[in-house]
Amino acid sequence: MRHGTSKQSPWVARSLGRTIMASCRSQHSHALQPLHYRELLRKEHLADIVAYLKGSQRYAPYLANLSEREFDRATLKAQLHQSLLATYIRAYRYDSNPHSFYRWPLMELEVELLAQFMDVLSRGATHVSCRFGLLHRDDLQFYLLLNLRRLRGVDSAPKLREQLAGSPYAKVLEPFLRPNLPQLPHLEAEAALRRFFAQTTLQSIAQLPVAADRHQLHVFFSRYLELGNCLNLFRMKGFPGYDADRVRRLLDFVPSAYLKERDWQKLVAVPDQPGFLGLFGNTSLGRMMSDEESSPLLGSWLGLAGARLLYRQSQQMLRLVAEGPSTYMAHVMLFRQEVQNLVSIIEGNHYRLPPEHTASLLVY
Repeated sequence: MRHGTSKQSPWVARSLGRTIMASCRSQHSHALQPLHYRELLRKEHLADIVAYLKGSQRYAPYLANLSEREFDRATLKAQLHQSLLATYIRAYRYDSNPHSFYRWPLMELEVELLAQFMDVLSRGATHVSCRFGLLHRDDLQFYLLLNLRRLRGVDSAPKLREQLAGSPYAKVLEPFLRPNLPQLPHLEAEAALRRFFAQTTLQSIAQLPVAADRHQLHVFFSRYLELGNCLNLFRMKGFPGYDADRVRRLLDFVPSAYLKERDWQKLVAVPDQPGFLGLFGNTSLGRMMSDEESSPLLGSWLGLAGARLLYRQSQQMLRLVAEGPSTYMAHVMLFRQEVQNLVSIIEGNHYRLPPEHTASLLVY
């Protein structure tokens, strides 16, 4: 577990930022291009996709040792995610401060892991399966604020509370892990974790040395949070017994130039998904997202148009902003989407979907 150092001087922070910016732009130069996606969509078998990706400088190190008898869909997707995880820790290796801005994607993984624990324990189960196999990656312990070995033995709320002692998440989850609670409030606990992640990341952005970088990242990360909230709100309206008051406690309004608080309150109040989409399409954010795709306002449109908006803005930030933190966040967002595109191609190949259908799900 990595421990902190004193706050960096502006000169050191700028120098570190330039190093990370050069690294991110070098990595991004190996990103897949539209031609690569078209060729991958024409592959008939999973083995053909693997062989093609082995020729990519970005993925070859993670696929080189896979033989045709050793891989399946799950193995291939896991290896692709390992390349993404390597990107998460590459920048953080330069900075020994656990409050570093560059830790935000790792913190998001920790929050996701703990949210899964709360969900699983609330259902009386004990098996937690998280992305990247995070719970069993002892080699990552140096970069995390959770003790993975201790978490593996957790099978109850009291044990989770005990094993989180000393971590920054102990205080966040303490109200939800009290022994006298009749039921584990996992949705409220997840909301508290995501709120903590958002606040912590915004605080780390506010401490960056360059004012223009702080502003750019604050606007971009707020948009990321805003789109995530809208998608979660839409999904919640598909569950029986939708409770607008409870949702207001679970999802925080994110101040934005495009989605006003009065619009957010109307979106929360409407009880169903069709009503939500009708209202959302008339907001400034909804109209801006409609420019990303000409499809009608359907549930699948919301996630896809949001991903395209983030992708386009990430590309702009990577090209136009000459600071390490902004470059890093843009690079991570673009790389995440590239891995998601490959997962969509793998799934489309497995289920023999028409290539044109799979192509409509890709964001690039």
